[in-house]
Order: sequence, then C-alpha cells, then structure tokens
Amino acid sequence: MTPQPSLDELSGLLVLVVGASGTGKDTLLREIERSRGSSISVIRRFITRPVEPSEPHIPVTAEEFEAMERTGDFSLSWRAHGMCYGIGCEVNMRLALGDTCIASVSRTAIADARRNFPKTLVVEVTVPDSVREKRLLARGREELADIQQRLQRKIEASTDARADIVLDNSGPIEVAVETLLKVLGLCALGRRDKSA
Repeated sequence: MTPQPSLDELSGLLVLVVGASGTGKDTLLREIERSRGSSISVIRRFITRPVEPSEPHIPVTAEEFEAMERTGDFSLSWRAHGMCYGIGCEVNMRLALGDTCIASVSRTAIADARRNFPKTLVVEVTVPDSVREKRLLARGREELADIQQRLQRKIEASTDARADIVLDNSGPIEVAVETLLKVLGLCALGRRDKSA
C-alpha cells in the first residue's frame, strides 16, 4: 500500500455533501465535475451495489469492501440503507497537494471526517418536499408509498454532524453549482490569506 501523508500534511479542503435522497446531490457533483475552470476533485465512492447512470461510483462486493476496510484502503467508510460506502485513500494524496476534494457522504460519516481531516466543510443540499417527491418518482427506484414514507422521515442531526452551509437546490442546477463554486472559491481564498 502507498504510504499516506500525515494529517498535518493535508492542506487541502475536504467538502462533504449531505442531504436527503432526491435533493440532487449526485446531479450537483456531476455538474461541478463538468464545470470548465473548476479545480475541484470530485471523489468517486466505493459502494456495494451495481453501477447506476444517475450515480457514478466504483462497485464492489461486500466481501471486497470488508477486505479493503481491513487493509486500510479507505480514508472514510460507513454503512447506510443496507449498503457499505467508502472513500479511497487517494483523497489523502490530493489533500496533501492542497486540492479541494468533494464527495457525497452520509451524515453518520461527518463526525469521523471532522476528526480525521483538519479542513472539512459540510454542505447540506435541500429542496422542498414537493420537489423531492417529483424527483424520487422520476428516478423510479421506489413505489409511491415508500417515497411518501421517506418524505415523512425527519433527520435530527447531532451537533457534530451539523452542516456548515445549507444550499437550496430547488431551482435550476446551474444556480446551485454557481453558488457552491463561489463559496468554495471564497474558502480557498481564505486558506491562502491565512498561509500568507
């Protein structure tokens, strides 16, 4: 395994995107990746499910995932909705170079990320329930009754899992992308000013 940089060497910013299913997190990340001039590295997750066009990721079996976890191949890993998710150690190398890296994670991973990475920014993506319902129906993964049950579920975030920024993604995706890129640009400027 490649030697990993120490926490003190991770000068880049890790941006964690959280939010309920149907808020458009994957679309947001996909559009950021496509943005010309964006220097942000979108990190692909390892997930124990087949590839889906709407959510690019690296598919692994449960056995492969557990083996990778045992050998320290993940910088961050968690379980949610009966599946395993992980962010590979490549993120450490990118952060050591001063890059801004962005990934979609579960709220349950935030506390570990904040402990493990010195510079972490949590962005919560939100939309009204009416917009979420339309998006979940269009996605076609669940029955209407399951979607309505999901919409009624309210998540109480613990103090160490609260977002730093709340981003409304109910309008055109271009607006949300532009807003987030501006925020991240200001964060990068702040980091340069502190190191000057």
